[in-house]
Amino acid sequence: GNAPAGVAQVKVDYIDTSSANVGENNQVLVVNGSGSGMVRGTNYAILKEEIKEIFLSKTPSEMNVLVHSASGGTGSILGNLAAKEILSNPNRDVIVMLVGSRGSEIEVKNTISTIKTYASISKEIGRVIPVVFFENTPETPRGLVDQSVNSAIAVLTVLFSGQNGELDK
Repeated sequence: GNAPAGVAQVKVDYIDTSSANVGENNQVLVVNGSGSGMVRGTNYAILKEEIKEIFLSKTPSEMNVLVHSASGGTGSILGNLAAKEILSNPNRDVIVMLVGSRGSEIEVKNTISTIKTYASISKEIGRVIPVVFFENTPETPRGLVDQSVNSAIAVLTVLFSGQNGELDK
């Protein structure tokens, strides 16, 4: 349907290696591979091939908001690859909502590696990749992080509605 006045039209696509984390009302594009067991490189080769195929059927918009895990194995790789593929078209932009965790040493290492990969991609393609970082902690559990991510996306739908005057891109 159409978005209300002052709010951008939003199209949501879910991509995962399983449909386990998404509710029954959401369509999930399940890609090859399986959970990475927190090891970032496990599915890299498979996901690198899959990402091009994904975006043949799921065409990115001019402005895209990409939400993914920084601390897991699959999400951190899939997110980096998706952002790079989106930005391969100079007419497309992406804002990343990155969710990390400090539950274990490997989660911290994966989060740092994910952020470093974004820096490397940005340098390689000569484009800025805005990243908004959220972290699951005992003080800010997943439910509150989910609310914060949803609130940030809601703000972006107003900002990118095309109904604001005199704003720089």
